[in-house]
Amino acid sequence: GLPPLPRTAWLEIDLDALGSNFRTVRRLAGAGVPVHPVVKADAYGHGAVPVARALEAAGADGFCVAAYDEAVALRDGGIRSPILVLYPVPAAWAADAARRRIAVTAGELDLLDALLAVAAARRSRNALRIQLEVETGLGRGGFSPDELLAAARRIGTTRAARLDGLWTHLQAPEDADGTAAQLRRFETATANLLVAVVRLPPRHVAATGAIVQDAVAAYDGVRPGLSIYGLLPDELHGALTPAV
Repeated sequence: GLPPLPRTAWLEIDLDALGSNFRTVRRLAGAGVPVHPVVKADAYGHGAVPVARALEAAGADGFCVAAYDEAVALRDGGIRSPILVLYPVPAAWAADAARRRIAVTAGELDLLDALLAVAAARRSRNALRIQLEVETGLGRGGFSPDELLAAARRIGTTRAARLDGLWTHLQAPEDADGTAAQLRRFETATANLLVAVVRLPPRHVAATGAIVQDAVAAYDGVRPGLSIYGLLPDELHGALTPAV
């Protein structure tokens, strides 16, 4: 009953299987741990809006994307759950992000200052939600433990913004020693922050590679990517029996 496609190749998605994968991830993450699936790159080519709708219906607590336009597409597609953009967002979009209730990430002070300036100048009814990335060893970006306190204080003194979360990304979750070292750095950084704020915002670390292994570092949420689509990271193939 569907119109003919202009091509002979397509991808058919079983949304029931997607929901089953999500429920498996939730079980692995642990009771009461929020699950925020990653739907970047058009949900890894599966169709971001229909996938997010299905996951929202299955109980997803929010979503993560890579770029700001991906977050806008979800909002325009009717997704109401929290959305976090994991990579830097041009400061010009700060007011729009506040209006749409899209959380953005900051990992260096110049960008953070620019985001705060735009949010303050074009103040929305909603505070701009900012999550701080912590550099723990991945080498891709984020605040050092020494910078994190200064970043949090900048947000705390701006009425148009709020500190919405703290996160880091594990370089190689299958490397137990390396992961333990990253988690120690994350703990140290956030412990220092606790001295200056009344309450820590939600913290999240674990993506698929950490979720499917024992002793998940769940903190206040997890960010499953590949596992939602029934896949494992390449480095884990042969080391684990797929859980989804």
